[in-house]
Amino acid sequence: MRALYLTLLGFLFSLGLFAQDARFSIPSDDETKTALATIKDVFKDEYNSLKTPNDRKMLAKKLLGQALDSSNTPAMVYMLISESARIAGEAGDIAVIVEASNLYVKKFEGDDIAARWNMLEAAEKAASKLAPEALSLLAEEYLKLADEAIIADDFKNATELANNAARVAKKAKNTSLVTGAAEKKKEAADAINALKNVSASMDKLKTNPDDPDANSVVGKYICLTKGDWDKGLPILAKGSDKDYQEAAELELSTRDTTSKMKSADKWWDMADKEKLKTAKEAVMSHAVTLYKKVFPELGGIEKVKVEKRMEAFRMPLKAYLDITNKIGRMWVGGKSKNNIVNLPQMKINKIAIGVMGAGGSETNGYVALINGNGEEVRIGEWSSQDNIPPCADWLNWQKTLVPKNVFRMEMNVPEEIDTSNKCKLKVQSTSGTSALIVMKIEVK
Repeated sequence: MRALYLTLLGFLFSLGLFAQDARFSIPSDDETKTALATIKDVFKDEYNSLKTPNDRKMLAKKLLGQALDSSNTPAMVYMLISESARIAGEAGDIAVIVEASNLYVKKFEGDDIAARWNMLEAAEKAASKLAPEALSLLAEEYLKLADEAIIADDFKNATELANNAARVAKKAKNTSLVTGAAEKKKEAADAINALKNVSASMDKLKTNPDDPDANSVVGKYICLTKGDWDKGLPILAKGSDKDYQEAAELELSTRDTTSKMKSADKWWDMADKEKLKTAKEAVMSHAVTLYKKVFPELGGIEKVKVEKRMEAFRMPLKAYLDITNKIGRMWVGGKSKNNIVNLPQMKINKIAIGVMGAGGSETNGYVALINGNGEEVRIGEWSSQDNIPPCADWLNWQKTLVPKNVFRMEMNVPEEIDTSNKCKLKVQSTSGTSALIVMKIEVK
């Protein structure tokens, strides 16, 4: 029994939150057996009534809620979380397992990637059949774990985890996650090649820490490939690449708004010069990170400049919906069920859509946001009175051109909606006919 719990709980490491203080050790077998017996006695009625997936979801949430009570012993918390994860897995409720994982990594020790991987797969197998949304969430968790493996230089496992994500995403018919998995696999392959090239320089620094060329190679690898700028900047500052060396020294010496702006500007200009796409994106992303930190202190023309640069950076990002992306189009109405998409987990300011009808017939519908608690909030609607133009080639709707007279809706996201927390966009036809939707989002 304990082995089963350890297998299920391994999944609970998938968010990678390992920097928590005062975490408990894993309790003993005797402690967990006693705690489990108490749980099953206290919730005897609920356990005896487990007949449907919904029954299991409700009990899983109830147990997880009890695990938040700080008056419980570590063994009791451990078993409340593990039982919640096990029962949620049987119900195919990946979202509850992810919630449990947040609590588990805050409370208990352990960060073995291999163990967490085994538990992810255990969670996948626990349910006889997972809904597309649950599969998508599971694919996202595989990708998060792949990210952790890349950070740990475990590129072989990162590749296999990306393959797992792709497999699950295909089952979910989630094209954006399939693409994300392919990109993650390529990222791992690129990292392997980069590590091969940098290993000789790493060895050189062991005997000569001040070697300029070796510092440049290693510093770029840590900053551009690993994304660890705090660690990489001091190394770049000792390197032979003059541009990177000066930019690193400038950033390390920033003290006030003016010097912070100079540092961000320096990285932005360097990104413009970079020939390699991955390096250009990494440097530009870092520049934007620095701009965001200093933005509240700006005013006048400087603020306008930074706004324009941050806006220019937004367009190439993979996470953003755009009408050129497959997930930026959906066919709603009729027998289509693909009318809900996961939004990027970031603060979204505005959502814009364009609506085309199936061929001149009456078309009505609405746009809604679904928050992390599953609550639906309508933010806009359309009707046949809005002069919806027909889709010129509805058989090829994924490629058809968007007409200039497409009916456009721009909707501000209500302040009370936290789009950074697992928010979804729903576009629903309320008439008997279908509609083609093209869309994009705007972030703050």
